[in-house]
Amino acid sequence: MTMHRPHTASRIALLLFIIAAILVTGCSGSRGSMFEKDDERDPIDVALASDAPDERRMGVQRLSESKDGAAPWAIDIYRTMAREDVDDMVRHAALRALDKHDAATARRIIADLLNNPKAPRVQTASNSDMRPAGPVLRRGAARLLLRYVQTGTTTDDINLAQLTCSALEDERDHQTRVLLLDTMGFVPDRAVLTALIEAMRRDDFAEKRAAEDSLIRLTGETYRYDADAWQAWLAKTNAPFAKAGQTPAGHEQPNDGKWWNIFD
Repeated sequence: MTMHRPHTASRIALLLFIIAAILVTGCSGSRGSMFEKDDERDPIDVALASDAPDERRMGVQRLSESKDGAAPWAIDIYRTMAREDVDDMVRHAALRALDKHDAATARRIIADLLNNPKAPRVQTASNSDMRPAGPVLRRGAARLLLRYVQTGTTTDDINLAQLTCSALEDERDHQTRVLLLDTMGFVPDRAVLTALIEAMRRDDFAEKRAAEDSLIRLTGETYRYDADAWQAWLAKTNAPFAKAGQTPAGHEQPNDGKWWNIFD
């Protein structure tokens, strides 16, 4: 009986099918074992000992979601990593864990992170051991601070007026500046009004809009992005917050700040 060899196209199709089957089987097997290994590892060991930032970040998140997530020793781990880890995404994960389990500690660290983009403006016992924060981490800290003031979370343990004015003066990251300007709309302090007016002089419409909205929220007045008009009004009024919360006639309601929910 004569044996016919498969056509070239058929051989190629068969070969591709075999290779695909091997790849699928191999990848599935290795992927399963990799995840099983991750699942078996202690999240504390991963968070503290891994050389890979992504693994440390996931270790922090897993610890935060575990039954021991709120334990005092876990809070110590989050606090240390939020202040000292070399990777800003790991530090942000630790800050979020603190926000979930110990908001008071989170607020103090946020204040230190925003104190100065490069180094603390004033060295204190609370910030002397803190690694300088990059833009991503400061942005995350500012976003949490905005959420606190929006939701009425107690912030009596930090001086919001001093913090936001100082942070805004030093901050160069655009998104962080806008977050700070939004936050200042909930801080009825004359120094904050001055800082908002000065921010309106910058050549950045997003910042001008945020500053105007915060001034409206604090004063119930509007001068439509005119920093000089705002400055003149502030110089002659003795009760700048008398109409706080009111919306000037003919002006749309200022940004309610709820946009930050998309990041939570």
